[in-house]
Amino acid sequence: MSRSDLIKAVALACLLAGCNEARADGLGKKVYAPAELEALGRDGPAPESSSQRFLPDRAAKPPPAEKSAAPSRSEWEKAPDATEARITDPQCTVKRLREWYRVQCPRDSYVSLVGGAREDVTVGGREDAAGAWMVFPARVGDVRAVEFLHLWKWSLEADALLTEQWLPGDPGPSITLTGIR
Repeated sequence: MSRSDLIKAVALACLLAGCNEARADGLGKKVYAPAELEALGRDGPAPESSSQRFLPDRAAKPPPAEKSAAPSRSEWEKAPDATEARITDPQCTVKRLREWYRVQCPRDSYVSLVGGAREDVTVGGREDAAGAWMVFPARVGDVRAVEFLHLWKWSLEADALLTEQWLPGDPGPSITLTGIR
């Protein structure tokens, strides 16, 4: 077991046991003990950027219900981070304009929509210097699962998994981007 793995295991054990102090997770990120999370509020500290946001901003304003045209490439360049998205992959980002989301993972080559709504979804990958990306609208009733893949030896291998759902009655969509490797 490497030193980094040991530090992560100790931090996890501390969180599960209810330690009253924070530990480093070996990657320079702070891991909050339950007592600290309670003091910070239900969702923890405010997110710093779009990458590695384990606790999404539940106070973020939900997307509008009205349909709008998909944003242009120049609009996406100025788009803010989608702070309501949960991201565990440090190289991927999620941005939002109106009800539209753009998920981008720079090292990946392909995007595969595993299941869910395909309406108004656009993707790009291997031919794009920015890496794999996907643009989709979040609307009430949507459910999606998407794999970000990369070429490994002789086949494609999953690198990140995106899930999006907005069930009727929910205040907004639940978007999670999970790093697999």
